[in-house]
Amino acid sequence: MFASIEELNVKIGAIPNNIFYDDTKDLYPNTPDHKYWVRVLPIVEKRDPQLARTLRFLRLLGATLMTTDSGRLKLNLNTIVWDPESGLFRSPESVEDFKQKWLEPYREAVKEVFREVERRL
Repeated sequence: MFASIEELNVKIGAIPNNIFYDDTKDLYPNTPDHKYWVRVLPIVEKRDPQLARTLRFLRLLGATLMTTDSGRLKLNLNTIVWDPESGLFRSPESVEDFKQKWLEPYREAVKEVFREVERRL
């Protein structure tokens, strides 16, 4: 497992480093979930820059935000397209390892931001 999101980015080499430090940039403005990302990322950036980099990294790999039937925001990792040459996520276990290391510590913070965004929709 990588020590930082930036180190992981270097491993796959596909994402410009400057995107990790731009709190408003969403590289997919023509997608249906863009309206959620442009609300979530600036809030997260102010509260926890490391979490913002993690979410932005996942977004750049293709993660999406969706709403559930009850109107709750949900991070969807099933839309990520992984490059098997990078050695990332070759099995369901490796996806779970990533989630445990990079998302689980922020579970409550992400929920809090999502609830704040939901109230503003």
